[in-house]
Amino acid sequence: MEKIIEVNDSKHLKTLTGRQRLVLYYRMLNECKENKEDFPYEFKEVYRAAITSFVGSSLIFGTLRSAQAAETFLKKTEQEFYAHRAQAIRDAHSASIRGFIRYGYRFGWRVSFIVTSLYAGQSLLWIYTDEYRLSYYAVGGVFSGALYRLRLGIKGAFVGSLLGGIIGVTSGSLLYLNQMYINNGEEIKKADKQRHMFFVKFLQKNALTT
Repeated sequence: MEKIIEVNDSKHLKTLTGRQRLVLYYRMLNECKENKEDFPYEFKEVYRAAITSFVGSSLIFGTLRSAQAAETFLKKTEQEFYAHRAQAIRDAHSASIRGFIRYGYRFGWRVSFIVTSLYAGQSLLWIYTDEYRLSYYAVGGVFSGALYRLRLGIKGAFVGSLLGGIIGVTSGSLLYLNQMYINNGEEIKKADKQRHMFFVKFLQKNALTT
């Protein structure tokens, strides 16, 4: 027999299960998209991390490898004869640009995948438990590392999870310190408030069944 959960105030949010919170959060994202409203903080943090990590790592690794590509090209062609100096310069620049695009993209999507998976795992746990904890970054790192190295088999996934856990704890400690002590948890409180307000509003209108 189905039980109807009636919601009169925010105290009833504690009766929600983790699965119900995730379902309601998904509805929240859809509503924000349909009404062209600002997306929740957790979601924005994930895609900001994805874009920032991709652009940053692409520029850093692409620049380093483009210089190496140009140097390698000059060594290979130092015995070749060019009719015009401008032609030699153009070829060197072309080799540098190819190296920047090739290696920038190659490293960019890998770093972005790991960072995005870490943030996504942490955010899902935050929403599921309705609590913001440092340990969730470690779990997100383990998940991202294992997922990235999964193609190498169980051993590869295990090694990746260890490395991901180290990255998650290191980066998570800095992010947690910034959020909870430097910013006094203001952004976390605002994110929780926005999410809770939507949950209460939705449940009052639709009565969630379990």
